[in-house]
Amino acid sequence: MTHEVEPLTLSRSEAMWPDPGRPQALLRQAALLNGRAYAAVVRDSAPFRRGLIALMTILGLLAATRILGLAMGLATSPRYGSLQLRLWEWLSGLRWYEARVVADPAFPAQLRQGYEIAWEALRAALGYPTAWGAGLTLLTLALAVGFSWLGFGLVAHPLVRWFGSSSRLGETLGALAVAQVPWLLLLVTAVPGAFVPPGLVLTALLVTQYQALRSGCRLNWGQSLAVELGATLIPALILLGAAIFAGGYGLSRIPVFDDALRLLPLLQR
Repeated sequence: MTHEVEPLTLSRSEAMWPDPGRPQALLRQAALLNGRAYAAVVRDSAPFRRGLIALMTILGLLAATRILGLAMGLATSPRYGSLQLRLWEWLSGLRWYEARVVADPAFPAQLRQGYEIAWEALRAALGYPTAWGAGLTLLTLALAVGFSWLGFGLVAHPLVRWFGSSSRLGETLGALAVAQVPWLLLLVTAVPGAFVPPGLVLTALLVTQYQALRSGCRLNWGQSLAVELGATLIPALILLGAAIFAGGYGLSRIPVFDDALRLLPLLQR
């Protein structure tokens, strides 16, 4: 199926094009909703590499923000180290503890490990900044950014080609990598207590991805909107189906639930 594709009408004389070799310039123009940022990546000789560098810049800034937030949080949070040490000294001085040490020489190491884990869980429950908590958050964020880029791009590209665009896979992924710039809204979370609504980031992503499809893949507004809707809904439906299947399979492995399903036809007679 082939449709007439709207030609790219951006003119070099209208404004200076961002240099695709400077990821900061690309991201700045994309954040300002300038479609030339995506067109500049696509017209470069290595669009995928340019986009990937911009994406790595986003992830690097987010990682630096998390590290800075952790440092600021540790500097402003109350110290529990002395209380933790005093409680351990009191616990290890009990007669019950001494009796267990005599009965099992490995008991002190096991109890100390459980004690440390319990304190880490308490800090996490109270919102106290910890290195492993910041690392887990950063890993989750990196996976979310990667899925937003690669998952969306791999589904969007066949749709882009179906609408008649000549965009190659590297060009589509390069433009969509720059479109991940709304994730930089999370930079404000370096300030302790600051919060960015997830809906704001997702809404901004829809806008920048639409611009990437229209300016980078040279689609008209209707085709760009259709591709974005399709590339958003298809992965969501796949994940929903996988979750339903996994939940049903997990329930079927429970003996009580499995027996109840077998008795259900007998009860209906």
